[in-house]
Amino acid sequence: MPEILISGNHEKINRWKLKESLRITLKNRPDLIKSKDLSDLEIELLSEIKDE
Repeated sequence: MPEILISGNHEKINRWKLKESLRITLKNRPDLIKSKDLSDLEIELLSEIKDE
């Protein structure tokens, strides 16, 4: 289990969940991301994913 999930920091947990969701969508359905109006946070997280 990722350490972040047991940290108790809800802001970091929500960010992690969104990032993992974007990672899965990017892998399985990149067309959905291309057609979505992304928030600044989503753009930042996608950039992090691509840099990994």
